[in-house]
Amino acid sequence: MFVSFTYYTISLLVGGFLAFISGLVVYLNNRSRAENQAWFAMTLSTSVWSFAYYYMTVTEDKSVAMLSNWTLHYAAIFIPLFYFLLVLIITEKVKKYRPLFFCFTACALFFLSINTLPSFVSDVIPKVGFNFAPVPGPLYIYFLIYFIILVTYGLGVCIYKIQNTLSDNDRARYIYTILF
Repeated sequence: MFVSFTYYTISLLVGGFLAFISGLVVYLNNRSRAENQAWFAMTLSTSVWSFAYYYMTVTEDKSVAMLSNWTLHYAAIFIPLFYFLLVLIITEKVKKYRPLFFCFTACALFFLSINTLPSFVSDVIPKVGFNFAPVPGPLYIYFLIYFIILVTYGLGVCIYKIQNTLSDNDRARYIYTILF
């Protein structure tokens, strides 16, 4: 199998390795800290997403591409959920937003249950220079909405904390959470 490296495929590989390494370093630094655990879960999900997306775009076997698609979407479902959890832990808002977090967790479980259905991703086809890329099904829009709402809500909690925090050290942590 000949693999053509492009800017996109290289960025998927590099991103996957960087996500995994950064998550592992933070986790191994202090395994008992909840924010380190959430960071590791988010970066591990990001890493799995990145590697599965890479493999889907370079494989020549459609069944392998579909399996990679399912894998990348299993990971993608958790990325915004773990990001939101990380934000809640760092901003010390877990208790306040616990019901909302459980609501988003229920949404994640729903998407996990439909991930392999054609109504979520109907197919993988050659597209835009890739061997395979996903074709969204009619339910995929709800996943996009879930993703956007979770990330936006997490950003909003961080921005609120930045505006209402006197400590420069805490403010820097919230800014880094947004950036990373």
